[in-house]
Amino acid sequence: MPLHLESCTFARMPLRYGSETCCLVLGDSKYTADIVALRNDPDVNRFIHHGEFTEDDHERWLISQTNDALNFVALVHGGFAGTASLYDIEPSVRCQYGRVVMPPKRRVFAVAIEFLCLSFAFEVLHVAEVYCRVHKDNYPVYDFHLRNGWKRDSRYDEIANDVVLQNGMSMSIETWPANFKNAQSILQRLHRKTG
Repeated sequence: MPLHLESCTFARMPLRYGSETCCLVLGDSKYTADIVALRNDPDVNRFIHHGEFTEDDHERWLISQTNDALNFVALVHGGFAGTASLYDIEPSVRCQYGRVVMPPKRRVFAVAIEFLCLSFAFEVLHVAEVYCRVHKDNYPVYDFHLRNGWKRDSRYDEIANDVVLQNGMSMSIETWPANFKNAQSILQRLHRKTG
């Protein structure tokens, strides 16, 4: 059964966070085909999953989500531009940032999407810390996070058989204002970008 937020009467009503150029909306079934196509694209799914991901798989996952997860769709000029999530949310404590998948032609907006998610976490959810995990071989994303102010944080490593599979990283509410300020010029350009 599809999940369409505009027909819901519970707390997770439709949400739009960001600018007209680039924003986050809560994901629901109207984006299923776009998400499945993106996740099955070999140019973007190297670190996501193996095997074919179906619309039924996505719908089952979407329905199974609990109240400690906010799964966003990124929109650029009103069109689908990927996904991102805040999950394992512990109110006023921490949450995890991840599930970021964007098509190559929209990755220029990755920094805007990341900072929108961080803004939502720190300024709306009022968490003290946001953490993420980056696949140990995904050096471009690891370096991208470092440039945006994240710090390596082994507390959040994913380890199996004494081998680090994913590197933990974190950002605190104390460093958030400076990190946001450092990104201001690029964020302003992206939020004004046309086409």
